Amino acid sequence: MLNIKTLTIGILIAALSGMASAHSSHARMEPVNQHEATVRADKVIDELLASDRLESSWSEAERAETNLRDTGSGKIWVLRYENPAASDSSKNELFIFIDELGNILSAGYEDKI
Repeated sequence: MLNIKTLTIGILIAALSGMASAHSSHARMEPVNQHEATVRADKVIDELLASDRLESSWSEAERAETNLRDTGSGKIWVLRYENPAASDSSKNELFIFIDELGNILSAGYEDKI
């Protein structure tokens, strides 16, 4: 019985010490709005162009659609860009996926994460 009490007290102390060391910089992050999602997606395209991972015609691509989707993992911004000048017609749409906190999840030619 003494061992169970000692173990329980040890777990309680460990849990409380973690809470005591927390500070205000760990505040809850706010979800990004549509404007911020589009700004981040535009930066993704710029970075892909700069690293030659997209052909140069994508610099003239236009954003065709922006949606906030509910998924099993939370809300995700899906931004679809169109590039009619793409040399490969199967790659004339680009999808960028951003989580609700603004983290870039993926970018690709299919509407799949």
